[in-house]
Amino acid sequence: MNTENREKYRRLKKFWRAVDFLPEVVLGLTVLVTTVTIFAQVVFRYVLNRPIYWADEFAVLVFAWMIFTGTVVATKYNEHLSVDTFIRLLPKRLQIVVTIVTNVAIFMVIVLLFIEGVALTQKTAGLNYPAMEISRAFLYISIPVTAPLMGIYLLRTIIRDIRQLVGSQRSQNR
Repeated sequence: MNTENREKYRRLKKFWRAVDFLPEVVLGLTVLVTTVTIFAQVVFRYVLNRPIYWADEFAVLVFAWMIFTGTVVATKYNEHLSVDTFIRLLPKRLQIVVTIVTNVAIFMVIVLLFIEGVALTQKTAGLNYPAMEISRAFLYISIPVTAPLMGIYLLRTIIRDIRQLVGSQRSQNR
């Protein structure tokens, strides 16, 4: 590898490290903002008798981002909800195959989620939140923004599992 390619590889690696770090930061910020907004709304409404009219809409908006960003983080660490009772009874190689097939199916759902998320964002772009007076597209754009990251992390898992499957096959053939 020449110096120019090493530099490109180093920059690409640095970029992906930053991308890897981003979901956790955004998730933490959305949890903080949601909590502060809801707390402030309760204090203003019940203690000061002066409700913040836009707080409910804002909390729902940030909550949607929190949910989808949380899904990205769960996908990154392969921690999505699954029932693996029967899969654990299978031989190790078959467990890997079932996991790969399952993750490919999930990937296809993520692609569909992205496509429909774009369509939903476009449909709601002209609709505004009554109190905040901003487009509802800010809510729905959380889907097409987070779906590619889910897909990238899931592809990473699928590639790892395929390598594991190929590696276990090679060791059996020796």
